[in-house]
Amino acid sequence: MDATNETATQGVDLLKTAGVDDRAIYWCLVMLAVAAATCACGTIILMLGTWRSKLRTPAALSLGPDSPRSGTALPSAQSIGTTTIGVQDVHVSADQPLRAPQVRQAISERRRGRQLLGVFLVTFALCLVFVIAGIVDGSLSKETGLAWESYAALLSLGCIWMLLQAVIVASTLETGRGYGAGAFAEAMLGGVCPFIADSFDTLKDTMFGGLCLKSSHVFLNVVGICSWMYLFGFHIYFFTQLRFVAELVASHLAIFGLPTLDVTKSAPKMKISEKLTALAAKQISPTKRHMLEVENLPQAGFAILYLAVEGGSPVVALLSLALPTLQIAASCALHGRIQRRLVPWYAMRFEAAMNDADEVLARRLWSEIDVNEQLCLKIALSTRCFGDVLHARRRHRAELGHVVVEGGEDEDARIVCRRLMRSAESGKVHLHEVTNWDVPSLEALLRLVSQAAWVRELSLRDCQLDGPSLAPALSDGLRGIRHLKELRLSDNPQLGNEGAQALAAALFDCGLESLWLHSTGVGSEGAEALRRALEEGGTALKHLSLRVNDAVGEEAKAALRACCESRGIRLSM
Repeated sequence: MDATNETATQGVDLLKTAGVDDRAIYWCLVMLAVAAATCACGTIILMLGTWRSKLRTPAALSLGPDSPRSGTALPSAQSIGTTTIGVQDVHVSADQPLRAPQVRQAISERRRGRQLLGVFLVTFALCLVFVIAGIVDGSLSKETGLAWESYAALLSLGCIWMLLQAVIVASTLETGRGYGAGAFAEAMLGGVCPFIADSFDTLKDTMFGGLCLKSSHVFLNVVGICSWMYLFGFHIYFFTQLRFVAELVASHLAIFGLPTLDVTKSAPKMKISEKLTALAAKQISPTKRHMLEVENLPQAGFAILYLAVEGGSPVVALLSLALPTLQIAASCALHGRIQRRLVPWYAMRFEAAMNDADEVLARRLWSEIDVNEQLCLKIALSTRCFGDVLHARRRHRAELGHVVVEGGEDEDARIVCRRLMRSAESGKVHLHEVTNWDVPSLEALLRLVSQAAWVRELSLRDCQLDGPSLAPALSDGLRGIRHLKELRLSDNPQLGNEGAQALAAALFDCGLESLWLHSTGVGSEGAEALRRALEEGGTALKHLSLRVNDAVGEEAKAALRACCESRGIRLSM
C-alpha cells in the first residue's frame, strides 16, 4: 500500500514539475468551454446564412438572368450559353436580397497573400506582446511557457476572429450556396487547434525566442532574436509561394477558405472515417511536410543549443523537437498510403474550388496529386467538371472505332486529364494536337472553362476542329466567359468561315483579348463577319491573328485592317 501511495505521489510531483497542477486543469477546462461555445455559435451563424441563401434561391431561379437582383448564374451542364429564363412576377422581400456575382473572378494568390500577411502580422504582434509581458512579470517559464491565463486570452482572441469571419461570410453568401453542419468545426481545427494551426506554431516559436531572451547567457539572447527574425522571414517566404498560401489560408483565414455547397442539392455524404482520414492527410501532405521542414529544422537547431546551454525545458523539448520530428516522420511514412483512399475527398474539393472560383485551393490540390497520374485520372473521373469532358470524349472515340478502356482509363484520357487539371497551376488549358472533338465533348470542355475562373488561356491548336459541325457549340460555349482572355485555334484548316462567323457572334459576350486563327481556312466571308463584330464595338479584343488564310480577298483584308487600326486592335495577316 505504501509503495502504491509513493508511486502516486511521485506521479503528482512529476506533473507539477511539468506545470500540470489544479490551476492548469482549471484553465484547460475554461479553454475547452470557450472552444465549445465558439463552435456552437459559429455553426449557428453559418447555418443561418445557409438558411437565408435557401430562402433566396427559389426567387433567384424565377428571375431572369438580366434582372438587376438575380445576378448572373453559372451556366448549367446542359445549357451553357443558350438558356433563356422567362422573367416572372416574383415577390422578393426587401430583407432577402439576391446575391450572385456578375462576373466570376478567381480568388488570386496575390489577394490571399495580402490577407494572410495582415492576419499573420497581427497574430505575431499579439504573441510578442504576451511573451514580452511574460518576461517582464516573470510568468514565462521553461515548464509551461506562458501563464495559463495568457493561453486562454489568446485562444479567446482567435475564437473571436473565427466568429467575425463567420459573420462576414454568412452575410455575403451567394444565393444558392451554403455550408455543411460541420463546416465551422472543421475550420476550427485548422484555425485554433493546438499542434495543427499555424498560429499555434507561431506562438510556440515566439515563446522559444522569449525563453532565450530571458536567459542570463548572452549567446542565447542572440539565438532568441535570430529565432524571431527567422520566424518572420520564413512566413514572408511562404506568402510568396502559392502552394503554401493555400495551406496557411486553412489556418489564418479558416472560415474565408471554407468551400461552399449547392443548397439546391443534397450534400455529398462522407463517413466519419473518411473525414478523419482527410484531416490526417492534410497534416502529413508533402506541402505540410515541406513547411514543417522549413520552419522546424533551423528552430530545432536553436532548441538543441538552448537545451545544451540552459538545461532541461519540457516546453522546448516537446514543442520544438519531439512533435515536429514525429510529424515529418509520419508524413514520409504514411502519406502515400492515405492519399490513395482520398479520391472522393479530392473530387469534392476540386468541385468546391470550381464553384467558389478558388484558384488557391485548386492549385494546392493539383500540387499534391501532380506526381500521381493514376490518382489524377481517378479524381477527374469522379468530378462532374472534368469527368464530363473525359466521358464525352470516350463515347465519341468509341463511336469512331477507337479502342477505349472501360471506365475511361486509357492513354487519351490520361493526356487530356493531366492537361485539364494542370490549368489550376498555370491558368492555361493546352490541348493542342488532341483530336476527335464532337459537339458534346466541345460543349463539356467549354463548360469546364466557364466554371474554372482561373483559366485565362485555351489552346485547341491543330485539333482537326470542323467548323460546320462545331460552330454552334463554339459560339454558344464562349458566351458569358469573361475570364478567358486568349483563345488559340490555329492550324485547324477545316474551321473555315463557319468557325469565324461563330466566333464573331460570341465576341460581344465574352472577355477574349487575343484570338489566334492562323491557318484556319477562313475566307472573305469569315473575315467580313469578324470585321462587322469589331466595327460595332463592345468587344474586348486587342489582338487578332489571321495569317496564312489565303482565301481572304484583298478587299476583305483592307476593310478588316482599317477597322482594326481604328479600334486599336493589333492585326496579324
